Amino acid sequence: MTIGENVYVGPNAQLNSCTLEDNAFVGMGSTISRGAKVESFAVVSAGAVVAEGTTVPSGQIFAGAPATYLRDLTQEERHLMTEHKMEMQQLS
Repeated sequence: MTIGENVYVGPNAQLNSCTLEDNAFVGMGSTISRGAKVESFAVVSAGAVVAEGTTVPSGQIFAGAPATYLRDLTQEERHLMTEHKMEMQQLS
């Protein structure tokens, strides 16, 4: 398993030998299966199940079981993800 910087993993999420790149967001109760990859600035919604070997591309939101493309992130949403990193650095 590989987890980058500024990654958010929600409560009760299950990570199974996957890759989460920098600034990835994994919602609560979701499952990231073996060999799956969540790229930088990609979002997996709450309760979603990312199938084995699936890649969630940068800048996209995946939802459902199995998880599929929902929509692209807006510039404002990307900015909020970056702001979260700065806030966390200030707290430490």
